Amino acid sequence: KAKVKRCSFDFGSIATNVFQHLEQSKQTLFVVGAKEEELLIFLSKIKDKYPSLIVIGYSNGYMNDEERENAIEKILTQSPTVVLVGMGAGLQERFLLDLQCKGFNGTGFTCGGFIRQEATSTSDYYPYYVNRLNLRFLYRMYKEPHTINRYLFNYPLNLMTFLSLYFNKEITLSLS
Repeated sequence: KAKVKRCSFDFGSIATNVFQHLEQSKQTLFVVGAKEEELLIFLSKIKDKYPSLIVIGYSNGYMNDEERENAIEKILTQSPTVVLVGMGAGLQERFLLDLQCKGFNGTGFTCGGFIRQEATSTSDYYPYYVNRLNLRFLYRMYKEPHTINRYLFNYPLNLMTFLSLYFNKEITLSLS
C-alpha cells in the first residue's frame, strides 16, 4: 500500500537536480549514448541550460567492442564524478556494470532514450498530462514506434521468464 514515486533520469524527474548539483559543486560529467549527431545536439542544449557544467567527455552509444573498450578506458582515465549512459535497456546496465568491474567508483545513471529525446524535441518531451497521468509508455509508443514491440512483447516475456525461474526456485528474490 506504500505509494511509490517514479524516479527516472529526465527533466520530469531527477535530471535537473543532478545537473544543477554537478554545476554548483564543479564536479564532472561523462555522457554515453544516442547517435553522434543526437549526442552533440544534446550536449549543446545541456550547455545552454547549465553553462558551468563540466562535461569532460562523451561517446555515442553505437559502439563495436573495440570502441566500447576505448570508451570505458577513457572514462577510467578521466575519472568523472558522474557517468550518464543512455544506450537502451540492458546495454546501458551492462556498460555501467563493466565500468564498475574495471574500477570506476563514481556515480552512474542510466537514462534510456533521454539523450535522443532531448536532442530531437523542441520543448519538454512528455506533455504535462502524459506525465501527470503516468502514460509515458503510451506516449513513447506513439512517438517512437520501435518501442511497441518492447512494451507489448519483450517486457511481458521477460516477466514470464523471471516468474518461471522464481517459482522453479532457480532464482531467489531479496527485497531488503
